[in-house]
Amino acid sequence: MRVAIAGISQETNSFSQVRCDLDFFRKGMYFADRAEMLKLAGSLTEVGGYLKAAEEDGAEVIPTFATSSMSSGPVAEAALDWMLGRIVSGLRQAGRLDAVLLAMHGGMISEAHDDATGYVIDVVRQTVGPGVRIGVALDLHANPYPSWLERADVIISFHTYPHQEQDLHRTAYDAGKLILRQLRGEIKPTQALVRAPLLAKPEGQSTMGNGPFADMQRKVREMIQGDPRLLAISLMPAQPWLDVADLGFKVLAITDNAPALALDVATRLADEAWERRHEFDVKFYTPAAAIQRALEVPGGPVVLSDPADGVGGGSAGDGTHVLRAMLAANLTAPTLVTCIDPQAVQQAIAAGFDAMVTLSVGGKRDPVYNTPLQVAGRVKTITDASYRAYGMPVKMGPCVVLEIGAVSLVLITNTVHVINPWVYRAVGLEPAHAKIVLVKSPAQFREQFESLAAEIIMVDAPGICSPNYQSLPYSKLTRPLYPWDDHR
Repeated sequence: MRVAIAGISQETNSFSQVRCDLDFFRKGMYFADRAEMLKLAGSLTEVGGYLKAAEEDGAEVIPTFATSSMSSGPVAEAALDWMLGRIVSGLRQAGRLDAVLLAMHGGMISEAHDDATGYVIDVVRQTVGPGVRIGVALDLHANPYPSWLERADVIISFHTYPHQEQDLHRTAYDAGKLILRQLRGEIKPTQALVRAPLLAKPEGQSTMGNGPFADMQRKVREMIQGDPRLLAISLMPAQPWLDVADLGFKVLAITDNAPALALDVATRLADEAWERRHEFDVKFYTPAAAIQRALEVPGGPVVLSDPADGVGGGSAGDGTHVLRAMLAANLTAPTLVTCIDPQAVQQAIAAGFDAMVTLSVGGKRDPVYNTPLQVAGRVKTITDASYRAYGMPVKMGPCVVLEIGAVSLVLITNTVHVINPWVYRAVGLEPAHAKIVLVKSPAQFREQFESLAAEIIMVDAPGICSPNYQSLPYSKLTRPLYPWDDHR
């Protein structure tokens, strides 16, 4: 069997000011052309999962092009054309193919396509023709459309949130295995997709513990184990900051030649998501109230999460609302906070180690919801920082720790998720020794911080990843849709 592997994985936020061009993709998790893709073997990426599935089944792999970027605004059309062109040329040069395995996010839009993922799948289908099988691995925050099922044979999403490292690899591995089984004639995949009209808050989607999404994912595992006709079930609550039609909580079920069962299962789970819609809502505090609550908690660290500034959802990571509240509170206990601001980093480096500096930080890449904040502090650390995640290096670039009384402000050059203790440890700070630690994520931070935290407090600050959806300028949503509408 001859199997091509490709992918363009990007999560779009319609309201983001972060430009997503080719340079942005090159700074992501990977940007691999042809032979470079094979170097991802053994990594905990989707491409790594596909490569493992192909290797186990003795399939010949034809690498084309694959990339995975951070979240941002819509993809520049010139960048999408270039990347898709590399995939198409690789497919055309491959000769006879039995299958194409795509590593996508599923929540990508471009300057010209509200459904850029569907556009990629469509172009791949047109290129290889009707006889070639197509498998797709997605993030669970994808927003799939019925047309995808007409063009792809197998579509599976992640099952964990926070996304566990092995989940990316395992999802692609499972999708690849189903396609290979289909090629051998062992199964006949039949798919069904059902939408529930709700935007479930990511803060309530954790699959750790006993929340609604964790319960539903456990039910999915039990259903698959209890019926051999069920090949896969994907629960996809969607990236909520996509301003597109037909956005909602999607359920995609795959059965072995049992289309009625697939539709029944997807419908029942979508109905359950709707019935449990209020359970996804969690309590939020204003920045000042969150800090006051943190100071009342015995011990530490108390983890404050500012999801509105989470780069994992497309924010700039340079929000100033929580930092402003921290400085206004005149904190005396050790406090850790970050801001992505390459300009401030360079200014601090120019001043030198141990220098007292006054800097304008943050609010530069997201001027709509944030404004720069002037701070004065001592340059405590200058370093080129990095850590590892998903088996890949995460390069923070030049970083500075600015000491502002009890507040340690980590100024970062590159766009990185502030979800991992190693963001702080990479610059010599230990979160376990702090009273307050700021992270920027709805739930992804819980994998590493939940066991560390004395308490977790969700912060409601302005931003493009705000949990207050009604505060954002949506214009294309299909209504009714919760939380705007509490009816179907």
